[in-house]
Amino acid sequence: FVYSSGHRYGFSVHFQMMQTMFADHTMSWRELSEISKADLLESNFSEEMWALPKLSEHDEWPAWRVAYIQRLDKQVDSHDDTDDLRRQRMISTNPRYVLRNYMAENAIRRAASGHYSEVQKLHKVLQEPFQRQEIAEHSGYASPPPGWSRHLRVSCSS
Repeated sequence: FVYSSGHRYGFSVHFQMMQTMFADHTMSWRELSEISKADLLESNFSEEMWALPKLSEHDEWPAWRVAYIQRLDKQVDSHDDTDDLRRQRMISTNPRYVLRNYMAENAIRRAASGHYSEVQKLHKVLQEPFQRQEIAEHSGYASPPPGWSRHLRVSCSS
């Protein structure tokens, strides 16, 4: 999409901002799905949001936000769309919960000691990753990954 100076602007800048800020890909898109256009315009984030506030610290955020809102406005004008419909559509394609390394690691460690409740909980939550689930929220599955998990490495060997 295009912003006020006429330069091409859009999702590539969003991805660059995520990379620069080490922002979470999944939650950035999910939070864009959940925030209203009016709140986005004001950078008014709910307390539970953490990915978009992190992105908003990037120097390009103000220009990107304006360009994105302009794009949304064009979409509404050309498709008889509403902000609620946009949010519903985006929520249905951007999961709130994804299996993260630390979640799998916790489940594996507990299962190795004979406790399978974490595996069962993950299985249940990940069957409906687009739907808010109290058990997942309580378990922190939509929260920032814990600091200790930055050092986890995935291996395909068994």
